[in-house]
Amino acid sequence: MTRKKTVIITSCLIIAAILIAYLVFSALIGNSTTVYVNPQAINSSVNQDFIINISVSRVSDLYAWEFKLNWTASILSVVNVTEGPFLKAGGTTSFFYNNALQGHVRVWCTLSGNVSGVSGSGVLARIQFHVTGNGESKLDLYETTLFNPSENSIANTVKSGEFT
Repeated sequence: MTRKKTVIITSCLIIAAILIAYLVFSALIGNSTTVYVNPQAINSSVNQDFIINISVSRVSDLYAWEFKLNWTASILSVVNVTEGPFLKAGGTTSFFYNNALQGHVRVWCTLSGNVSGVSGSGVLARIQFHVTGNGESKLDLYETTLFNPSENSIANTVKSGEFT
C-alpha cells in the first residue's frame, strides 16, 4: 500500500471516529425533546396552593400537544389549569382539559389554521394545586404526545415530578 493510500484511509477512520463520538456524546447529553414537570420537587403545607408548569424543551415545529397527569387525590386537588405561553407564540390556539377532580387530568392544545409549528423551549400548561392533606404524591406525567403541522408525532422523553 502506498503512503498516500495509508494517509487517506487513516484520515477517513479519524473522521468516522469523530463523527461516532459526536453522535454518542449528543445522545448522552440529551439533545432530545423533553416534556417535564417544573419544578420537579414541590414542598408545601396543608391549605396552601402551589403551581407547576408542564414544560417542553428542545422541540422543533410543535403544532399540537397532549399529556396526562396523575396525583394522589387525597392530598392534592386541582384549582385551575391554564394554557402556557409557548404554543400561543405560533398563533391562535384551542386549549382543553377534562375534569381534574379524581387525581388525574388530560390536557391538550393545538394551533389553528395553516401555520408553522413553534420551536424551542417553554411552558405548555400551568396547573394550580391546593394541598388538602399531609403526605407525598408523585406528579406522574405520562402519555405525552407532540405533533408537527403534518400530524407526525414528535419523539419525546418525559420527566415527572413529586410533591412532599
